[in-house]
Amino acid sequence: MPIQLLKRFVSFLLVSSSLLTLQAQDKKVTAKPIQWKQVGSWKSIQPFSVELSPDGKWMAYALLTVEGDGELIIQKLRDTVKRSFPIGGSPSFSFEFSDDSKWIAFKEFPKDKDRKAAAKSPGRQLFDKLHLVNLDNWKKTEYEKAGLYLFNGKTASHLAIQILKERNPSAKPDDGKGTDLLMINLSSQKNMLLGNVSEFAFNKEGNWMAFTTDANGLSGNGLSLLNVTNSSVSILDNDKATYRSLWWNENGTAFALLKMFKDEKYKVEKGVAIGVKNMSANPDVFIYDAAKDSVSFPKNMTISPNRRPVWTDDLTRVLFGIHALELLSQPTAEIFKN
Repeated sequence: MPIQLLKRFVSFLLVSSSLLTLQAQDKKVTAKPIQWKQVGSWKSIQPFSVELSPDGKWMAYALLTVEGDGELIIQKLRDTVKRSFPIGGSPSFSFEFSDDSKWIAFKEFPKDKDRKAAAKSPGRQLFDKLHLVNLDNWKKTEYEKAGLYLFNGKTASHLAIQILKERNPSAKPDDGKGTDLLMINLSSQKNMLLGNVSEFAFNKEGNWMAFTTDANGLSGNGLSLLNVTNSSVSILDNDKATYRSLWWNENGTAFALLKMFKDEKYKVEKGVAIGVKNMSANPDVFIYDAAKDSVSFPKNMTISPNRRPVWTDDLTRVLFGIHALELLSQPTAEIFKN
C-alpha cells in the first residue's frame, strides 16, 4: 500500500473513532444500577455439578440461584443438541446417567415460592418429583413423591425409586419406616412394586438387588434378595428386629448388614452381623450373634450400629464395630423403695 494512501486510511479511522466517541457522549446513560435483591436471582453453574455420561457423549450440569428456581442443562457434546429442564428452588441438585448412557434421571424440587409458603405452614409437606428422560428421543416420564433413586449398575435395565409417604400426625415411634419401592423396567416400562422397603442397593453388575423391610410392629421385617433378571425374590432372613447399614463389597459379589434388637434393660440396641456371598437362588448367609458368643466376644459389649459392617477382600470375614452395653438408670421409685 502506498504511504500516502496508508496515512489517509489511518486519518479516516481516527476521525471515525472521534465521531463515535462524541456520539456516545451525547447520549444519556440509561443503565440502572444493580440492586442487592437482584443478586439472588443470578444463575451459576454449581461446583461439582458438571457430569459427563459414561460414554462421554453427553454433559449435564445444574444452573442454580440463591433465590428463585434453577434448571438442569443436558447437552450433547460435539453437537448443537441442548435441552433445559426446570429443577425447582432447592439450593441442591440431583441427577444421574445410566451406565449405558441412554437415560438420565433427575429430581425436580418444589418451587422457591412453594418452599417459602410451606415454611409459614408447619403442617404442609412438600415432595420432590423424579424425571426419567430417554436421551434417544427425549421422552420424559414423571414420578411423584420421589425419594432415593438408583439405576442398576452396568446392566442399566432398571431404575429403582423410593416412593415417600405422607406424614402421619398420629404416627408412633415404633411404626415402620419402610416405603414403597418402584422397580421400573427401562425397556418395557413395566413396573414392579415392593412394599415396606427401608434400604436397598444393587450390586456392581446390577443383576442383584438386596433390600430390607421395616413394617409396623416389626411384623414382616427382614432381608431379601431380588434377582433383577427374572424379578424373583428370595427371603434370606426374618425377625422382629431392625435391619440396617446394607452395603455391597466393591466387586458386587457379597454384601453385609446389621440386625438390631431392642432390650429394655439397656440404653443401646444389641447387634447381630449378617454376611451374604455366593450370589445365586440360594446364596450363603452368615449370621453372627454376639449375645450367643460367650467365648470370643467381650462381655458387656455388643455390635455397634454406628459402624457399617464390611467383608474382607478374600470374603472370609465380616468386620464390624462394637461398643459397651449400658444399663438403664434404676427408676427413682426403686431407689426410695430400697
